[in-house]
Amino acid sequence: MIKKFFKNRHGSKYKSADLIEAAKNNNIESVSKSIRSGIDVNVKDESGITALLYATKNGHMNIMKNMIEAGADVNMRCEPESKQSSDPLNPLTSLIEVCVGFENEEKLAGKTALEIAVLNGHGEAARALLESGADVETKNKIGWTPLMLAAHKGYTKIVQILLKAGAEVNAINNRGATALIYAADEGHTQVVQALVEAGADMNARDETYGWTALEIAVQKGYDEIHEILFKRGTKANEKKLSKEAQADDQKNSDGEELAIAAVEGDADLVRNLIKKGADVNYKGRGGRTALMAAATFGHKDVAHILIENGADVNAKDDENGITILMFAANKRHDDIVKLLIENGADLNAKDKRGKTVSDLLPDS
Repeated sequence: MIKKFFKNRHGSKYKSADLIEAAKNNNIESVSKSIRSGIDVNVKDESGITALLYATKNGHMNIMKNMIEAGADVNMRCEPESKQSSDPLNPLTSLIEVCVGFENEEKLAGKTALEIAVLNGHGEAARALLESGADVETKNKIGWTPLMLAAHKGYTKIVQILLKAGAEVNAINNRGATALIYAADEGHTQVVQALVEAGADMNARDETYGWTALEIAVQKGYDEIHEILFKRGTKANEKKLSKEAQADDQKNSDGEELAIAAVEGDADLVRNLIKKGADVNYKGRGGRTALMAAATFGHKDVAHILIENGADVNAKDDENGITILMFAANKRHDDIVKLLIENGADLNAKDKRGKTVSDLLPDS
């Protein structure tokens, strides 16, 4: 009786190892046999990793589908028991490669299959998991959602899959950052576009550094992202004004249009709008003027027209106190810097952090 008990116990353990090894190696036949034998599909190896998690990491769709159909838990996390670690001071050592996806970031361990699929860029795997009940709003230990992970990595297709599945576009993590902030920070233009179209809050600020996505784009020189966010912000304000003020605020509406024309470098439209009565010092979202837009995008002809018509060369944005000279100097638009200085731009003006234009220059 005792001999039989140990024989069965050994056999079961051997089959568990077989299932996990087959999942690693994409051996669909062995996986199917193991499942038919009645093995627990949620069994973990000594690192705390299931067959589904291995299959997901490697993008083995057939294995994943078999495991899910057999009842694999799509929301189980990749977490070992403390006794499974060979290093008592670091119980996550054996998990970093599989469970993390970001090198040397043990704080991101403990992921679900969906998070692993996202980090490894497996869009179809992510879709299959979501259709099988994976939690689209699951958060890791530092509050990152799958959408944030996809946005950070620049996986536009996966971002769209997650949004379609109901991911909260404005969710924040433990540092108060959103998916849009991470996409902007990494320069992922298409992801930014997708998030903005889904209603991402462009005024959200990262609590660690206090920057919005637009401010990050300006500081890092991501012109396309800057333009997307600037234009969407002004259009949103224009829509709000039309609802709140109707025809009485036509002047403000012209100011918004002037800002967009400055972003696009349309000198003829700028002239026409000014003739129509547009306020050259109108401040849109964040307290930014048309001259700030022209200075940022390097449109000297537009900047010249605005200055000739009374644009304030020392205006500051409302959020950070950044001057027009700072916007131009940061982007190395030397011709516009010269134009601004010739027209009275203050070299000693400070932003809200007490920084002057020389402090904010790239590589300074």
